[in-house]
Amino acid sequence: MAGRIVKLSVADNQFVHKGDDLFEIDPADYRSPSAGAGPDAARRAARSTMPARTRTEKQSREQGWTSTDIYQQTRARASIEGVVALDKAAVAKAQLDLRRTVIRSPVNGYVTNLLAQLGDYATVGQKLISIVDAEFFLGRRLLRGDQSRPDPR
Repeated sequence: MAGRIVKLSVADNQFVHKGDDLFEIDPADYRSPSAGAGPDAARRAARSTMPARTRTEKQSREQGWTSTDIYQQTRARASIEGVVALDKAAVAKAQLDLRRTVIRSPVNGYVTNLLAQLGDYATVGQKLISIVDAEFFLGRRLLRGDQSRPDPR
C-alpha cells in the first residue's frame, strides 16, 4: 500500500507483540472506492429486470418462439451478470486494500531501523522499519553462550 503515514504507533528499540499496530497509511484513498463501489443505478435497474427477462424468455420458449430477441436478451443478461461480478470483485479488492492500510508486527520482537516518520510518504517495497524476532534473537544468544563454556571433561 502506498500513501502518507498518518499514525506511527512505535518508537525505535521498542518491544512489540505479534499483531501490534506499527503504523497506519492514510485510508482516505482506499476508503472512498469501497464506499462508492458497486453497481450504479443503471446496473441495479438491469439486475432488477433480470427475473422478468428470464420469465419472458421461458414463456416465449414454451410458446415455440425462437427469435433474435430471445438471443439478444440472453446475451444482455450474461453481460449484465459479468458486470455485476466485476463490481463485486472491485468492492472486495477495495475492502482488502482498506484493511492493509494498518501495518502490524508479524512477530514478537524489537523495532530497529525505524526510518518512518509521521507524514512521510510510504511506497510499496520501501523499507521503513525492521523488527528483530525476539525468539530467534534469544535462541541465538543462548546457543552462543553454550558454545563459549569450557568443555566439562
